[in-house]
Amino acid sequence: MVSAVFNFDVPAIQRELDAVGRQVLLRAVAQQLDDVAFLVRNKVTDEIRRSVDRPRPFTLRPMKVTKAKWRDGDSMFSSVDMQPAQASYLWFPITGETRRPGDPGTARNDILSFSAAPTAYGGAFNKSVFKRLSKKAKDETTRRAALRAQRAALRGTGRLPRSLKWVSASRNAPGLFWGAVSGTHGLWQRPAASQPGSRLRLLLAFQPIVRTPVTIHYDAALTDGYDQQMTEVNFARVLQDKKTWWINRT
Repeated sequence: MVSAVFNFDVPAIQRELDAVGRQVLLRAVAQQLDDVAFLVRNKVTDEIRRSVDRPRPFTLRPMKVTKAKWRDGDSMFSSVDMQPAQASYLWFPITGETRRPGDPGTARNDILSFSAAPTAYGGAFNKSVFKRLSKKAKDETTRRAALRAQRAALRGTGRLPRSLKWVSASRNAPGLFWGAVSGTHGLWQRPAASQPGSRLRLLLAFQPIVRTPVTIHYDAALTDGYDQQMTEVNFARVLQDKKTWWINRT
């Protein structure tokens, strides 16, 4: 899990305060810690929004803030934690680690890295398209095998019926095949015989590993939020607000 924890040196501050300040110090510290945590959460969310192409709403809600409890005294803390589900796949663009089969978002033996019909969010795994293409390729393999068996059974008996040729059985529809072309392994669509100039078209591509570049600068977002909020000026403002509340509470 990706997380950050913030705390304060309460005793050191307490020695410098007046009576009212000491009364509200812990509440002010808790508020300041919470303000830092929420700004860090927002900064990380903005960084994900900037770096991820068309992120899902779920991806933009990764951070959980644990608020500080003023009654915990000088052991109080606030924290920002990335939730396990989002952390499992955001870990790779945050760290630049290599994705391997079995990692979140991959299959057991390879990684789907490209789809000619991606999801609305730009992802390669469009479930309905993947299932449809896989079934279409499987059905074609079965039909081709059946036609070969029929041709083999009739071989030597004369001219084979045109209906046993794939081009006729498929009505000139471009076929599909699994294989590697120029080093790219995947599902390919054959050139359409009825369309001059038609070329091979890659429908799905797979890789054994994916080297993920660092695109989410998590540490920078965290530091930016911390530095922006955890200042003497901000804490003095929060402390004054708490003192005003304390004086006017009755």
